[in-house]
Amino acid sequence: MCVCVCVCGHTHRIVNLVQSVFWSLSFSSSSKDTNTHDISVIRAAAVKENSTRSVVIMVNGTLNELSQLKQSGFGQPWPRHGLNLLFWFAHDYIDFRNGKMVSISSPHDKRFGFHKFKNDDHDHIVPIENLPYYEVGNLNFPGADELPNYVRANYMHSNPESNKDRIIVCQNTNGSFKSVHVTEHLKDNLKQFDSKKTYRVSQGLLQIIKNMTREQFLNKTSKTQEVHASQPRISNPEEEGVRNRPQIREVTAPLDNTCSCTIL
Repeated sequence: MCVCVCVCGHTHRIVNLVQSVFWSLSFSSSSKDTNTHDISVIRAAAVKENSTRSVVIMVNGTLNELSQLKQSGFGQPWPRHGLNLLFWFAHDYIDFRNGKMVSISSPHDKRFGFHKFKNDDHDHIVPIENLPYYEVGNLNFPGADELPNYVRANYMHSNPESNKDRIIVCQNTNGSFKSVHVTEHLKDNLKQFDSKKTYRVSQGLLQIIKNMTREQFLNKTSKTQEVHASQPRISNPEEEGVRNRPQIREVTAPLDNTCSCTIL
């Protein structure tokens, strides 16, 4: 379910208001009439806010628990790579220091396939900010070969489903991350993301994932529980060490600095 709220000013108050009730509406067994009434109440509350400028925000709620991540459908079914991508991001790429979410390298450095995300679609799948957004997850993008083999193992150039998931981060001026979102490409338009399948991932959930093994994480979040199907396709442990080595090597910046979300 996607709640579209058109407001003017006080954007963050509206986002918080909508997100605070979204999951109770989205994953409850209430009747259709009840949900329709609740959404009307949300919209009425939004209109009461004082206005300074007009924006349209697509709100799908915040993922706070593993069960909510599972129900969202992100990274599923096989051969999609979103769950493995999110595990790598939470377990290996970020850390938490003094309540702030920091990373092992700046996404501006373009390691692991990070590149600028332009939040200029007509529906703005993430909140409008005067801060840069970056995306990661395009397995065909320069630098993506630094991602662990278990993230890239099921990638098939001929199958767009194996390369449709993305993580979008908003970076503060001090280098920490203000927010993390997960999303996926539209099935019939590989140049645009699906606003109905875009969710914010809470810092609490990222900390939970960080303290899990990958097998534990996939068992908790994969509907099909195809843990073994997503294991790296390697011949021996020595080869695994060689293939994972690019994670710590110097990366040359791509010659093409343009942002493209197209899956080739």
